[in-house]
Amino acid sequence: GITPPRQSDGRILSEAMVNIGISPSKAKTETIEATRKFSSGTWRQTLQISRIGSTTYLDEGNGAFVPPRSENKDEPPR
Repeated sequence: GITPPRQSDGRILSEAMVNIGISPSKAKTETIEATRKFSSGTWRQTLQISRIGSTTYLDEGNGAFVPPRSENKDEPPR
């Protein structure tokens, strides 16, 4: 093999390899949600994370500010 110039600190992405003789780890995906109300509306944020073994990956993050009048779905549009 080739001697690397320095030691790496990552892990082998066995789930990305095919035909290596080991069954791939299953990813566990979860969405974390948070909201914060302000007088001018509500901030809503979500993070989608996946866990494979002891490693956590950030897949996606979204956030949006929702003004007060669009928060109440029963209220007719103005």
